[in-house]
Amino acid sequence: MKNTALLTIILVSGFTALRAAPPPDSATKQPPVLRETLEKIYSDYLASVEREDAKLLLSVLPSARIADLKRTFEMNGMKFPDDYFVTMRKYAPKMPPTGKFQFVATTDSARHANLIYVGNMNGYLRKNTDETRFLIIQFEKENDGWKYAVVIDPPSSLVPDLEKKLAAGQLDFITIKPFAAEKIELRP
Repeated sequence: MKNTALLTIILVSGFTALRAAPPPDSATKQPPVLRETLEKIYSDYLASVEREDAKLLLSVLPSARIADLKRTFEMNGMKFPDDYFVTMRKYAPKMPPTGKFQFVATTDSARHANLIYVGNMNGYLRKNTDETRFLIIQFEKENDGWKYAVVIDPPSSLVPDLEKKLAAGQLDFITIKPFAAEKIELRP
């Protein structure tokens, strides 16, 4: 039970409770450099977990998340970041690499940015489920740089006629929850 509760807190995926915030200023007209920057940060996060590289992990997570993780691990008689890697390896589903999914858009605001993809989650966050879902990777701005925050995978059914909209370049849906660059809160 203790490990399950701990995993729920540290796991960077799952269902969310979202708070309202204004839509991003220009959700569809982002320069490619933002996408490349965010993809590099997420790639570094994945590499840090795979290689159990504490220095790299600490460089890509926001300081508030690091403080929360330290506190959570200490309350459970564990050490962060060492036990983070053990917990992720033992209990967490495999995190999806962006190259396996279709890029949809990047959204950003003053404090948050999202990479949005769509694809089949089978083998990743949805271990044995052959289902097309969105992959939304959120980042937080800290000291004029971006840090990896969280990943969620809402169902593609959130957007009716998604394939038609993507083919026509109709991305109006990215300005609303959960696609807009608003703070994503994971449920404890």
